[in-house]
Amino acid sequence: MVYSTPRFKHPSGEPREMVEVRCAYCGGRGVDPFGLPGPESNCSVCGGKGYNRVMTPHVVCASCGGTGKQAGRRLTCSACKGRGVITVRRPTVSCSQCQGTGIQPGDEFRLPCTLCSGRGVVDKERPRVSEAATPRRSAETARPLSLADRVSAYITNSPGVGPVDVQVVFDLSKSEAERTLRNLVEAHKIKEKDEIYYPA
Repeated sequence: MVYSTPRFKHPSGEPREMVEVRCAYCGGRGVDPFGLPGPESNCSVCGGKGYNRVMTPHVVCASCGGTGKQAGRRLTCSACKGRGVITVRRPTVSCSQCQGTGIQPGDEFRLPCTLCSGRGVVDKERPRVSEAATPRRSAETARPLSLADRVSAYITNSPGVGPVDVQVVFDLSKSEAERTLRNLVEAHKIKEKDEIYYPA
């Protein structure tokens, strides 16, 4: 922790404070880790400061393992937005859907879990459905997500993306990406403003 603000009461009644943590995406150097668009370009997550301000309490992001990057891609983690940590409310328990990994079971693109949003934990007070009523599905038996579902989950976790982002992340042609986005807009799953897409 580099700096902290005075404690304050969160609307939940819990004491919270803002702290500065080293930027996970650039490793605290303040420059883009991949040298994009140039070798001296500022980090897109921390803006060149080398640290990010987050609210306590926070945990290491389970989806990216605290690196702030999507595995095998030059993109920020869509769960923690590149910070490497995620603010949580205490007490928490391990997510029953992803088993604490933060990754959606059965998803080849390693998108964040839809139940815990990639945190790997859920609030302990969350109402739990009896396991007898809903048997736990393992990663092998989980229904694979359709392309539209994966794109919708990606936009929900990374609002403000465009057709090019969807093309790159899902390895689609321009027409396939535009058609998928248009279908999601028509189904009212996402909303569009000037070719930028947001959760509905």
